Amino acid sequence: MFGLADLGHPELGSWSLREMEAIRLPFGMGIERDLLFTGDFPISVWAEAARQAGSIRAAERILHARSFGGEVPDRKHAETETRKS
Repeated sequence: MFGLADLGHPELGSWSLREMEAIRLPFGMGIERDLLFTGDFPISVWAEAARQAGSIRAAERILHARSFGGEVPDRKHAETETRKS
């Protein structure tokens, strides 16, 4: 598969779904696809925003703020908000 993943830092590239599904995290958690994700922007835009923001979650706040004409949070603010959720 090809996509954008965030396993500590955002990466755009090819990966094996089987390998990702086989990873076991603490407390029995695993890695899974975000079923609620909507592709409102091209993947290249997501990748660049995630690299600049430091995570996909922080990039989501920035991109949606821009698309709705709101205030764009800076990286530090976006990271703080990501930790809260």
